[in-house]
Order: sequence, then C-alpha cells, then structure tokens
Amino acid sequence: MSKLMTTKLEELISGNKDIFYNELKTVINPVFTGLDEPEKYKKILSNIISQADRDSLLRQARLVCAATEYIENKKNKALIISAEMGTGKTDIAIKISMSQKLCPVYFIVCPPHLVQTWKEELVINYKNPNAYKAIVIKRWEDLVPYTKRNLWDDGVKYYFIVARESLKLSYPKKVAVNIKRRYITTEKELDGQTLMLKQLVKVAKCPDCDATLEEGNENFIDIESIPLKCECGCVLRQVDRSVSRRLMTREAIADYVFKNFTKGSYNVILDEIHEYKGGNTGQGNAMARLVSGARKTIGLTGTLMNGYASSLFYLLYRLNPNLMKKRLGYDHNQVKLFVDTYGAHEEIVDAKEVSTEGVVTRMGKRIALKEKPKISPYLLSVLLDMTIFLKLDEIKMPSNLQLPDYDETIELVPMEEELKRPYIAYLQKITAELRKDKRLLGNLATDAMAIPDMPFTPRSAQDKIFYTPALTREEFGTTAKERKLVEIVTPEMQEDRNCMVYITFTHQQVATDITDLLTTEFPNKIVKFLPSTIQAAKRKEWIEKNPCNILICNPELVKTGLTLLQFPTIIFYETTYNVSTLKQASRRSWRIGQTKAVKVIFMAYENTPQHKALELIGAKVAAANSLEGRLSGDDDLSSMGDNNDDIQLGATC
Repeated sequence: MSKLMTTKLEELISGNKDIFYNELKTVINPVFTGLDEPEKYKKILSNIISQADRDSLLRQARLVCAATEYIENKKNKALIISAEMGTGKTDIAIKISMSQKLCPVYFIVCPPHLVQTWKEELVINYKNPNAYKAIVIKRWEDLVPYTKRNLWDDGVKYYFIVARESLKLSYPKKVAVNIKRRYITTEKELDGQTLMLKQLVKVAKCPDCDATLEEGNENFIDIESIPLKCECGCVLRQVDRSVSRRLMTREAIADYVFKNFTKGSYNVILDEIHEYKGGNTGQGNAMARLVSGARKTIGLTGTLMNGYASSLFYLLYRLNPNLMKKRLGYDHNQVKLFVDTYGAHEEIVDAKEVSTEGVVTRMGKRIALKEKPKISPYLLSVLLDMTIFLKLDEIKMPSNLQLPDYDETIELVPMEEELKRPYIAYLQKITAELRKDKRLLGNLATDAMAIPDMPFTPRSAQDKIFYTPALTREEFGTTAKERKLVEIVTPEMQEDRNCMVYITFTHQQVATDITDLLTTEFPNKIVKFLPSTIQAAKRKEWIEKNPCNILICNPELVKTGLTLLQFPTIIFYETTYNVSTLKQASRRSWRIGQTKAVKVIFMAYENTPQHKALELIGAKVAAANSLEGRLSGDDDLSSMGDNNDDIQLGATC
C-alpha cells in the first residue's frame, strides 16, 4: 500500500544535502578543488597571505582561493561575486587582486560615497604600503601621467579608483585645430599636354606643433578623421561652446581609457554591479566600454538581481559577451527572448465589452506581455560558470563573532473605513481615466502607495481628479498604522533596542508626522530624522555625530557603505519596489560584530495597494533568493510571493 507525503522543498534538500552535493559535483565539475587538493589550496592562499595584512575567515579564504584560481585561467574573462551584505566583498576583491599572476593595473569603479572606503580598505589590506599605489581619478586628465609609460615595469600594483558617475561624464566636444589655407600645385593632362594648376585647399594643423593633420578642398575637411591626440601629445578636442559657454572640457574617463590604454593592459573591479542592469544607459554604456578593453573583470554585488530575469540580460552581455552571443545565441536586442527562456511573461488582455441584445462581445482586443518576477533554474546553470555565491550565515566565525538570529515578520494593518473610502474612490477615478490620459499612470503608482500614510493631505492627478480627505488630522487623530508602529517600537525601547524606521516618502508629510509621533510617544528617547540633503559621503559621519534611539530615513540613503550595528530593529513603515534597496537596507545591522538578535518588520495596510506591493516585492525577493540558493521561509517577506513549493513524495507502507 502506498501513500503520499507532503514536504517542503527546503526540508527535502536540507535533509539530503550530502546526496545532492555528491550528485552536483559529478554534473557541474567544479573549477575549485581546494578541499580535495589541500596543497594546491595552500599554495594559492600563501601567495596572497604573504602580501595581506588582514586575515580572512575560513569561508572568505576559500572564496578568495576559488576566485583566484578561476580568474587566473586565460579563458575566463569575467567573474561575479554575489555575496550578501556584510560578508566582506571589498576585502575579498582586494585579496584576489594581489595575485602575482594577474596584471598589476586595476580600475575600481564604485558608488561615489565609497571611493574613500576603497582607498581605506587598500591601506588596511596591504602589509607593505610600498607594494601598491591608490589614485582617485576624477577627470580624464588625472590619467595622463600614467598613459605614457608601461606601468607593468614599476613593480607595484596600481589601483585607479573611479566613481561610477565620473566614468561616463563628458561634454559635447568639437575638434580643436588650426584651419589654414594654402595653394598647392598639381599636374593635369589635357589633350596630351601636361598642365600645372594651382589649387586652394584647407589644411588642419596641430595648434602646438603645427603638424598637418588633414587636408581637404576649399570647402571641406574630413574632421572625423582627425585623431584624438597629435603625436606631440596635444589633445585635439575642446568643448563645443555652441552648446554652452559655461562648460569646461571633460572627456568620459571610460572613453579615455579605451583609447589610451592598450587592450588587456588593465583589470576592472566593478562594485555594486546590479546598478548597471539598464539597457541604453550612460552608466551601463560607459561600463561596457571600460570592460571591453580589460583583461579580467571582477563584479561585486550583494543583490545580483531584482527578481526579474531581464535584470541580468544587459549585465551578462557587458561582462561576458561571448557567453551571450556564442554560447547562448542572443543578440543585444533579444531581451524578450531571454526572458521567455529564463523568466516568465504573463499576458494582459485589454478589450472593450459591447452588449448587443443581451449578447456580450469583446471589441478591440489587445494582448500585451508583462514580465513576472520569476527565475528559471536553467539560469543558475548559466551563472554557475562565472559566479560565486556567499551568504553571511555560511561564514564560520570564531565564537566571539557568531552571528545572532535574523528574523523577518510582516505586519498587516486594517485601514479605517472612513479613510479608505475616499482613497479607493480616488484610485478608481484615475483607473477609469487611464485610457484617455496615460499620464495618470504615474499618479496612480505614487498615490496608491502614499495616500494611506498621509490621508489628511489633499492631492490631485493632472489637475482634474482630486483626492479630498474625509477628515482633518485634528478631527481624526492617529491612524491605525501609526498606532501599530508605536506598539512595535514600545517593547524595543523597553529592552534598549534602537530602531531604524524606513520611510519612502520622506520629502512629503510622512517624515514630519512620524518624527513628531515618535518624539511625543517616547519623550525620554532621542528621535532623529536623516535628511536627504546630507551627502552620501558624509552620512556615516552625520549618524556618528547624531546618536539616537530611533532613526528615521529613506532606505535609499543607507543601502550601501554603512554598518549600523546600533539599530538591531529595522522597521519598513513604507516599502520600496526596489529589491536591491530593500535587501541591502534590511541588512544594515546584521553584520559581523552584531551581538543582538536582528528583527526586520515590514508594515502595510491590509487589502490595499500597499499590501499588493508587499506581495510583489515578496515575489521578487523569492525569485532573487532562489537564484542565490536560498529558499523561502515560513514567515519572511519572500513567503508572501512564494509559489507553492510543497513536494509530494510517494511512500510504500
């Protein structure tokens, strides 16, 4: 007799991990065999340890060895390190770059506020300060002294640190040459006779050395054929003042490197590579140009994808064009085909219903495709060839550095009917008018999320649809969500657990309302609001100089470059749609050195667009986690978008 048993996919895998591991080794044939060849492992590691001043934890050291062995191979041009926040990606990348087999010139491209961090990490890692040079590059002119000689002969590692925005910045330029006219004599045969003819021509000359660069007829010179620089070193471009008289000369650093550095003479380290997922973007195109001339490229990220397969298409195309074009067979414009294979689309049918004598027919039927947050397991097989995954809880730490528990919960709050009715009516009016005015889509997306948290503020959509509050703040008092926030924060304050409260619409009334609310409810505690006017590079300093029990801010402001161990409780009062922002902001305090259990709480009004947005972001997180080998939990955010992963097993009894 047989019966069916149901189990979670996570339980099935964890209970049989040894079997799965042995089977995977035979199928995948891993590049790194350090565990099976300890002598080889020690040799790679000693090559790095001899130069490094900071030790790595066991798991970090293994990753460094595996990555080094992979990237040293001539055929491997790009490596992705997808490691959770707090795992030490910067430290790992620097140690990989110490390999004596890799070329000694590196371009490090990172967010602007992390430029100084990278420079400091180099100081910490290198035992010998004379073994490397770290140069911050702000303009292409900063690179000129390093383009006229072979940097390989200096016997040191060069690290050129560039903010990713600077990589692309340039202004419209025109050719800067001296145009002169002169007569030339040419021979011409006419009726068997040779004639000497004088002809007036234009000549383009170098403004410094007066060398002839190009010649043309009286009316035309081929300006495009004039090189970027003359042989004397003079740059033959200047800002086109017809565009703006206030512009200063600036060439994109990516363009300058591509033109002036020999192909294969440098490596690239890209920090936060998920920021380059866009198609035709300035940052993405600049990154592609820089990478195209690199010998090796190492990409770092804590959030490789945003839940959609399309977020990886252009990233993979730029990092590994041979993989995408030759192995997988995709052209640069075939992102839809890529999603069909490795993601999912849903059909959206838009049609008008017409009733004639009791018969309902559909007119003007239109089918549109919308990408769903889903990842095919086949995509993992593509990434495994060039990606190393590392999760924070996989790092085996000394007993004094053991990570505490990490817990995610969802708090759905019923919205008061007197506030919900005008809100829903307003959204319905916008939805009904969308066919006539597509501009209303922006209003719908913003107001659907914002109004529940500022229900007493009038709003309008394109000055023709108006939201009128049913009551004033004075008449109504605090909302259900605000009271729930106070209920959540109260025990945390009693237990001396500082709280970080994330608010998306900080530039509107929400920030003021929540700051005032928490200041009033907790008069003996310090409540601070981090404004967006504080520059990214100065936010760490601002937080250190403004110690508090409750910090309110937009998650975008603290998603990278900050360790906030002092806030073990994180509350998303409002939720962002951006998976990368959410995942990174939620891990600000779950880091090495944290001694308290970390709580992350997501809040939303139940059965509202806020609730639907939380389900959507949960589905994105679940898809992103599946790619990184992490399955959904029972209570975390990913479970909200979790498809049923129950497995039915046949058992004989």
